[in-house]
Amino acid sequence: PECRARTAAGKRCATLPSTGTRIVPQPRQGFLVRLLLDSSGAELVCALADERGVVIERREAVRSEPGQDISVVAGQVLGVLLPSDIGSIVVGLGPGTFIGTRIAISYANGLAIAGGIPLFGVGSLAAIATVHGAGRYAVLRDASRGEVYWYGPAESGTKCRLVSMDSLAREFAQNIVESAVIEVPEVVGEAQAERLAKLVETAASAGVRIIQCPGVPAEGLRRAQAGVKAARYVEPLYLRGYLR
Repeated sequence: PECRARTAAGKRCATLPSTGTRIVPQPRQGFLVRLLLDSSGAELVCALADERGVVIERREAVRSEPGQDISVVAGQVLGVLLPSDIGSIVVGLGPGTFIGTRIAISYANGLAIAGGIPLFGVGSLAAIATVHGAGRYAVLRDASRGEVYWYGPAESGTKCRLVSMDSLAREFAQNIVESAVIEVPEVVGEAQAERLAKLVETAASAGVRIIQCPGVPAEGLRRAQAGVKAARYVEPLYLRGYLR
């Protein structure tokens, strides 16, 4: 299978274009909406959900100008709604980039504390997994340094962890992985494109069915909240000893 990531010629790191806003029916009157946030990957995700599901979603490249100010993006998504209209906040904790992951988390923490809003932190790769149903699959995200973030399969009880790219074939075999959900952003830098191509090639060589996804889905964040306890303050999920 071909890796669908694209690079910008002559640039080490490409700026992702805005993916715009997807609008579906508005929240019902009288229902406190759920604010969904994630910035652990290449995209900043900001969405609203009611009891029926996601009703408005905006995705901006973290490296783009709109993606640099989450308050502006969130304000556009919220529209005329007030903090008192938000019933809860769900934010992706990563693992992902060191600084990018904190963008959504910092905003969520501040808004939750200021407004007294229940806050739920969920794993970003777990959010991706929730939209793919049951089965023996692993969710993989490029972690650079010759490693990938690995989540699943659910049946083995495996949690999110760092896995060496060189040991991926063995991991697929040991965990009896049938499918690999690989995060492949729409546009990436040349170095990351090479890493993703190697990741896809390794999975294909191991006989694993490959499913490519562009990033964390808002609906996945909504579903991942189930069973998670509310917190007053959440912190990023770092699998490397950045702060030691």
